[in-house]
Amino acid sequence: IAADARAGRHDLVLALAAGLHRRAWAMPDLQAAVGAATGAADDSTVHWAIELWLAPPATRDERVEAVLRGDPSTITVTAVADAISERRTDLLDRVLDQAPQGRFAARGVRLVPTFGGSLRQWLPRQVARYGELLADLATTPGKPVWERVSAVRRLASLPGAALDDVRPFLQDDEVAVVEAALAGLAWTDRPGDALGPLLGYADTEHARVAVYAAGRAARSIPPAELGAALRPVLAGKKVTARKEAIRLLAEHRVPDAAGELAARWADPDLHRDLRRAIVSAARLLLDDDRAWQWLADAATMTGVATALTEATPATIAEQHRARYGALVRAVATGADPDTARIGLTAWPAWSHWDREGSAALVARVCELAGTATWQPAVEAVLAACTITGDPAPLHAMVTTLTELDDVVIAGRDQPARQRLRYVVARFAPRVDGSGETMRDAAERLSATLAQRAEHRADALTLAIAALPRHGDLLPALRRIAALANRPALAWQAADRLATWLSGHHPERADLGAAQALTADAAEASLAAAIAGQAGSRAGWTGPWRELVLGLREHSDADVRERASRIALAPE
Repeated sequence: IAADARAGRHDLVLALAAGLHRRAWAMPDLQAAVGAATGAADDSTVHWAIELWLAPPATRDERVEAVLRGDPSTITVTAVADAISERRTDLLDRVLDQAPQGRFAARGVRLVPTFGGSLRQWLPRQVARYGELLADLATTPGKPVWERVSAVRRLASLPGAALDDVRPFLQDDEVAVVEAALAGLAWTDRPGDALGPLLGYADTEHARVAVYAAGRAARSIPPAELGAALRPVLAGKKVTARKEAIRLLAEHRVPDAAGELAARWADPDLHRDLRRAIVSAARLLLDDDRAWQWLADAATMTGVATALTEATPATIAEQHRARYGALVRAVATGADPDTARIGLTAWPAWSHWDREGSAALVARVCELAGTATWQPAVEAVLAACTITGDPAPLHAMVTTLTELDDVVIAGRDQPARQRLRYVVARFAPRVDGSGETMRDAAERLSATLAQRAEHRADALTLAIAALPRHGDLLPALRRIAALANRPALAWQAADRLATWLSGHHPERADLGAAQALTADAAEASLAAAIAGQAGSRAGWTGPWRELVLGLREHSDADVRERASRIALAPE
């Protein structure tokens, strides 16, 4: 270490001090070596050395004075600025009253230090002087925009900063400076006084900054006074500002906020966006019956109703979820198709509380006269059944569509059957991830559909989707083969089984199950499907090869064809 120091190399001693951390503080020789490194030729080494040398609290006060006395420009080092700002405020005058000079200060440039923390321990005159320096920096022509923005932000956060200290920068030519001033208004000593001016910018290009700052400013105003502060904004013409005022009224529980919003809602000419804002605000006022009246009205208004769907159950108190879910259902079953689709997408999240909603959606699916929203209604019912674990709505939907199979509508082609096939096609892929209750439901629905020959294909689809994840597959496979009582169905069943096995472990259907499927052509087709998946995974061992070769000699042509498509030794 000593040899490195004589050669001007300090990395080793600094790394050692950093690694030892607190233990290094009680090692005088090491501290002396770190102190020597503060005079290194390399600027980054000096920064590192000063940070480590000022780390021990016991010696920090005297050491920071020594560092500053040796080079006033070291005020740019964070550790020096923090120590002076928080512990040695008596040294502030040295860096505030005259421009610091030294190796870290560019010639001809007025250095304005950056201090962290709240500065609450400074003397008023020191704060005032620092404010003057920041204001001068923010208005100096030719300064980079980022420096001016930083100066405005620091100026606004000074203890005792007033609106008038920041307001002049709202007229600046640079957008970044204006937005820094807008954000800074909410950090002044009386942010509540800035609420009106900030909301005045809500309809400008600076809205994203002004609205956020207005929310912070509102938190400093007692709710009883906030209503009076927001009333002129609510009566104004700027829609964006009024929307934010509506949100603040509800969020801060302003006294009689519901009455204020009720008066606005009653205006027949109220802008649609303001109605949507009131709907959003009403979610915070659900203990007041007037809020429910607005929500019920909104559910019937095109362009406003979808605001109801923006809430999630987590944002509504438990005791209100059933009632709110019914409103979302009203949107989902409304007359406007575009609005209803949005409601149908949102409603399943509420199905746990709105247990009556499924019946309304099933009715929407089974109302054959309507064609605009039955598909999203199917998706909503399926999602609700999965969420609640109750397959009854699904069973009712399938049963009703089956009963409507013979309904004829001019210009349409088998509407009920098309819808039934859609239900089956959308439900089958969900069975695996929906739990045993829905798997049992798929089996029961398969049995129901199998009672009519024209629905056998759909019954097969559900039967295969309901195959058990664990245990012996043979009983279920035999039931599937019994359903596939026509050549076309047998081929389809084999295809679907192969697809099911490829998405699971093909070994789920073992050699014994495949060898046992010999009763008829349908079972043999399933055996071929199993061999095609599991045999290749097994490496085409002797028993699997014998099974496939035997199927190629089967009496049924379709079985022979399927077996011949299995390559035991791919070219």
